[in-house]
Amino acid sequence: MMIKNRKIIPTLCKGCGLCVALCSQSAISMRRDEIGLYVPQIDQAACMDCGLCAKTCPAASEYRKHIVADSDISQTLLGPFKKVFVGRATDLDILKNATAGGIVTALLTSAMNNKIIDSCLEVKADESDPFKSQAVIITNIEDVRGVAGSRYLPVELSPAIKKLCVDVTLKRTAIVGLPCQLAGVNLAKTLVTELEQKIAFTIGLFCKQTKDLRFTDLILRTMKLSKEQVRNIKYRSNGWPGDVTVVLKNGEVKTRPCGAFNALWGTLSCSPAFCLTCTNPLAETADIAIGDAWLPRYITSKKCSSLIVIRTQRGMDIVNRAVVDQVVELEEINPEEVLDIQPKFIIAAKKNNYQARLKVLRFFYKDVHSLPTDYATTINRGSRLEAWWVYLVRVISSSALFRHVYRYFPKWLLQIMSGFCLRAWRTIYSRTKPNIDI
Repeated sequence: MMIKNRKIIPTLCKGCGLCVALCSQSAISMRRDEIGLYVPQIDQAACMDCGLCAKTCPAASEYRKHIVADSDISQTLLGPFKKVFVGRATDLDILKNATAGGIVTALLTSAMNNKIIDSCLEVKADESDPFKSQAVIITNIEDVRGVAGSRYLPVELSPAIKKLCVDVTLKRTAIVGLPCQLAGVNLAKTLVTELEQKIAFTIGLFCKQTKDLRFTDLILRTMKLSKEQVRNIKYRSNGWPGDVTVVLKNGEVKTRPCGAFNALWGTLSCSPAFCLTCTNPLAETADIAIGDAWLPRYITSKKCSSLIVIRTQRGMDIVNRAVVDQVVELEEINPEEVLDIQPKFIIAAKKNNYQARLKVLRFFYKDVHSLPTDYATTINRGSRLEAWWVYLVRVISSSALFRHVYRYFPKWLLQIMSGFCLRAWRTIYSRTKPNIDI
């Protein structure tokens, strides 16, 4: 996180890299720490103190003021939207290689075919290091298909954003990113003319939490593998919900169902501290927001499905074009069903208990200061309890001891643990007297 007076707050930094990309003096660089998180470093001698880095920082700015404003409907938890669909790509090759319904890949290929965009910014595996991700600008459809799939690793956008700003051959670009990354992109668009002109639309990915390198370490421990053996890792493959697939250097392929790691999502295990201060898990600043359709009727179906929340007219036009081209098939659903995909109380807690969670982080991390917010939150006994519960469960489930013994836990015990954590979390949150009802 970048604030005025050239000060960085590493604990709250989202590692998006926008400050690096937009610095005209190249005074900022990104350092990758031991768990894979990116933190900016300032060359004080080169810095001219223009303040652009602080203005584009999604953690330091009131980015909710920059949420797109042309939506027909606004709902407290879901955010602004026009329509909500569940759908999938019609191309079987896309469905086979993509996460869930392959909607992101299908929309991007449709937009390229129709000359709406000439490029897109996406994340792919680093070819030199299977435990790193990199943001790249893609200019052809085959490469769009090639980078499909989830990457549960930190990534910074600065190389791709820099290229987008200076490359005159890039005229219209789509950006795919996490909610916090797109919040920074929206801020940058208001300050940098080139970005405003070049960004055709944005696709946001639902994100309750990101994962650091400890998550990958736990996966490999569970599969009884070491990092030295790994050539490539796909965090979700072979359909939906999919398998973790690890290709070894000797050519051998190991797989493990993604369900074996479900307990790690309900506890915020192996997630950075800044995820505790997120108030935007459903990508409210995007033109189109996409997530997995974790609804009973789609989970039991053999068809892979994605949830699509269209937030702007620009997003609606992109989706309508894809429907006309028959590259996607969609079913409109009740917007309330979106809030059944991720537990409603978790989204409400993120929005409602922001200040209480920040206060807990301030207790442990002295670099943490109050962030601006336009939520009228109050800190009471219940919200403090919820904040402490979330923080402590996250710390315990991220510890080296927990990651070591995780592989010995039977599946039924992990399900009980995860269910207990979620029920306890819900009960505690219900005692906060929330401003945002659930």
